[in-house]
Amino acid sequence: MKKLLADGNRTELFLIVAIFLVNIFIRFYNFENRVTYGPEQARSLIVASGNIKNGPSLLGQEYFRYSSQGHKLFYSATFTYSLIPLILLFNYDYIGIAGYFALLNLMTGLAVYLVTKKITNRIAALFSLVFFLFNAYMVYHSLFLWPYNYLPLFGILSVYLCYLFQVQNRRMYPFVLGVVSGIGFGIQFLYLPYALVFLVFLLSKSHRKPMTFLAFLAGAVIGNLPMVLFDLRNNFYHLVTLMQYFIDTLNGVSDASFNYYYLLPLWSIVSLVVGWLFYELYKKSKLMAIVLLVSYIVLNLNSSLIDFEKPTGMADGLTWKEIRRVAKVIADDGPKDFNVAVLLDFDTRGYILRYPIEYVYGFKPLGEEMYPEAGTTYALSRMDYDYQNPKVWELQVAHPYNIQLLSEIGTHYGVYRIIK
Repeated sequence: MKKLLADGNRTELFLIVAIFLVNIFIRFYNFENRVTYGPEQARSLIVASGNIKNGPSLLGQEYFRYSSQGHKLFYSATFTYSLIPLILLFNYDYIGIAGYFALLNLMTGLAVYLVTKKITNRIAALFSLVFFLFNAYMVYHSLFLWPYNYLPLFGILSVYLCYLFQVQNRRMYPFVLGVVSGIGFGIQFLYLPYALVFLVFLLSKSHRKPMTFLAFLAGAVIGNLPMVLFDLRNNFYHLVTLMQYFIDTLNGVSDASFNYYYLLPLWSIVSLVVGWLFYELYKKSKLMAIVLLVSYIVLNLNSSLIDFEKPTGMADGLTWKEIRRVAKVIADDGPKDFNVAVLLDFDTRGYILRYPIEYVYGFKPLGEEMYPEAGTTYALSRMDYDYQNPKVWELQVAHPYNIQLLSEIGTHYGVYRIIK
């Protein structure tokens, strides 16, 4: 710190601290009522908690994608393992776990700053830091658990490892980059093109190309080891399913589509590049650079992705706190041979309720396909839902039934007990 101040960097230090303090406020203000909790988050927590309860598994979380042969795609179990310490640390409470992902995004911003400063200069690094942390998508991703939230960090780390290899040409860097790429591929299969680009760069700068390739490959295997081991034991299930899904996509029969989150590894890299471009503009016109920077911040903070009062993407009026209250109402009813349903969106199997009911309150619902066997089904819905004419299979298999309102949740929702 003394050296930093002695070098005349007090302004830089002040700006860094100010940027982080503002972004800590942006992410953590009213945090409990802003974090997004949906089926994706619930499924991740259910799988990880199952690993705690039943022992570790080489199979990760389902991917919500199927091949034409009906086989599911899965994330690597590496992400599942990473959740286990968080779940234990925060005693299954989602708020603390979500807080980790907000900190992850802030630390990724710090990595963007440090890498940009190393490769370019401190002013470009400050611009890059602002562009990354104030980006509406990055603020949005700070407010929920998701495997893809690691991808911006992997992107900037990969660029830094490529830079180090170009400067030092040490074999350690391809290995570490392989580990990062292996983990990235296990999280998102479309990370493969990024990994190949990084590998081509390494090979173009390598003095011993075969050894560089082998070091990268060894790292990739270690980074994605659970998936590799599962495939070796199960007739290459992941590889065969992924290849079939790729063929299905080429033939236009898969459910694949483009979305912004496939570009998340580029978010941090683009921030680095934009920071350097703004530095070049800053040298020519300080006023223009500052005006554009302020405009960028204002536009992003006014994005529909950022809401300081409620979660983005959840049903209006619902938060994790309300979902946990629903789970407690069901648990207090002393349920037996029961199942749960949510009649608000596509999550009719009630994943958002399954996690807190089982792992917070200790009551295990029947399986996702066992609605016909359930004597009682607990449903979360709007108060005006037409239970006499149910539109979902989870209720139709029990119809006709007796229904009772157990509790109102806010002004629009209710918890219902449905008995055959």
